Amino acid sequence: MLYERMKSLDGFAETRSAGARRGSLDTEGVAHGPNDRLPVLAAFPAEPTRDAAANGGDVLNSDRVFELIVPLVRGTARRRRQARRESFSTETIPPCANVFLGDSLTELAPLDELFPGLPIVNRGIGWDTSADVLERVDEAVDDPAVVSVLIGTNDLHTSRSLKDPRGIVIRVEAIVDRLRDVAPSTRVLVNGLLPRTALYATRLLALNAQYCDIAERTGSTYVDAWPALANSDGALRKEFTTDNLHLTPAGYAAWGGVLRPLLTAAME
Repeated sequence: MLYERMKSLDGFAETRSAGARRGSLDTEGVAHGPNDRLPVLAAFPAEPTRDAAANGGDVLNSDRVFELIVPLVRGTARRRRQARRESFSTETIPPCANVFLGDSLTELAPLDELFPGLPIVNRGIGWDTSADVLERVDEAVDDPAVVSVLIGTNDLHTSRSLKDPRGIVIRVEAIVDRLRDVAPSTRVLVNGLLPRTALYATRLLALNAQYCDIAERTGSTYVDAWPALANSDGALRKEFTTDNLHLTPAGYAAWGGVLRPLLTAAME
């Protein structure tokens, strides 16, 4: 039934945003108004119903829905992803830039507002997995001061091969190693994965422990925004999200508060 709802939207159908404005379904099955940065979940419930008999899980847990739907609709964004990647070649990168590399969490981030006064380059592409970022990492950097890497959450609701945690860790470490090769003087920030629903908390925290190890092995800095964003159950706090995955302005502010001291220190 949920797939039929997504299919009826045809990837780009008009929908209503939180402010009752008309918009379109874009990255990662998320609806956006024409002037919105804030994603609004079009087909998935922001407040899933509970099933007490399902081991405390949600009948329509958004992470379970993403697992089902995203592999079926991810291909609809292929052209858009390629266009955004190609657009990067036309952008002027300021000297000593702070480059943000990642998926829709990065693409949608109001980086200039979060880090005023810092030279910022947004290299986020919605739908990207760690495999996608590894493929484009060379073209994403040009002797920056800092590269902030936040990637891997999309891997968990794509193909069976991509969601293998060992593969995620290998690819993320390969991304960091490649950054070290092409920009040896750059400070690399390895962001831990952000919380989603409580269903995913254990696997996300396990991956984050590995990300922390990657940072230590490669001489990078691990960024742990989990305590600032998660509730006591390990889920993304309600005020920080509309769909248990993407961030609200308040969520971005909390994430930015963790990152800001690391960016400003690198510029001193």
